[in-house]
Amino acid sequence: MTKAIEMFVVALRTRFAEQLACRPLSGGYYRYPVPMKCASYGQAGGSRAVASQRIADLINMDACNPAPQLLLCQLADSTFPSGGFAHSGGLEAAWQQGRVTAESLQGFVLAHLQQTASAAMPFVAAAYREPRQLAQWDAQCGAFLNNHVANRASRAQGQAFLMAATRAFAVDEITRLGAEVRSLRMAGHLAPVFGAACKALSLDEIATLRLFLFLSLRGQVSAAVRLGVIGPLAGQAMQFRLSPLAERLISGAQHTSVDEAAQAAPLLDILHGAQDRLYSRLFQS
Repeated sequence: MTKAIEMFVVALRTRFAEQLACRPLSGGYYRYPVPMKCASYGQAGGSRAVASQRIADLINMDACNPAPQLLLCQLADSTFPSGGFAHSGGLEAAWQQGRVTAESLQGFVLAHLQQTASAAMPFVAAAYREPRQLAQWDAQCGAFLNNHVANRASRAQGQAFLMAATRAFAVDEITRLGAEVRSLRMAGHLAPVFGAACKALSLDEIATLRLFLFLSLRGQVSAAVRLGVIGPLAGQAMQFRLSPLAERLISGAQHTSVDEAAQAAPLLDILHGAQDRLYSRLFQS
């Protein structure tokens, strides 16, 4: 009796594995298994081999089609090697020159977010909507960034982000994008590259703009903590307070064209340009 039960369990497990391997897919994601007769079921030595191969194929397909929310988390994660933590966006220069204190930091970060929304995010949106014109958006972004420190930082971060995305994600469009930037010798500015890359990864436009602004906000908070302007908990509290304001900036940036891009905080841009004249520096910009 016990032997019969064991044989029944083994047969049931084998049948379940074949159903799991032979079920149809929807968008490359797993569903609960449905009863279905496998084409190779009943063939000597065929069912298990086909089941194993099919499961391996499903794993490979899912690796190339991550869930959008998880992909957003991966791109927003501090371990994603995009090089953003090497830059302070002018905060270090402003702090060393006494223009920023713990009390005035929130105002500075808010000005930085407004600057990002009005000066960088129009290029993100344009490249997202028309990624095949990336060379044009990249050239316009380079002409717009006449501050040599900001221009250099934009190129460094854009190239680092694209390299990380190309190596991390097995997506044909990302590979093609990286090859296009190299073949046309583009500068690879962050804003247009970010928009085109997120389009290639099938993220929606609002999520792309929100992610870009979040990374800018998080970068400022992280730089302030590492400079010793505020502590980690105070930084997180400030980020929480500024998040609703940042959310309101997204809708405005979505409807701002590249021709309407403007410097919302010219003093911040001037302070950013003083980075190279600092006697000692923790950040590249």
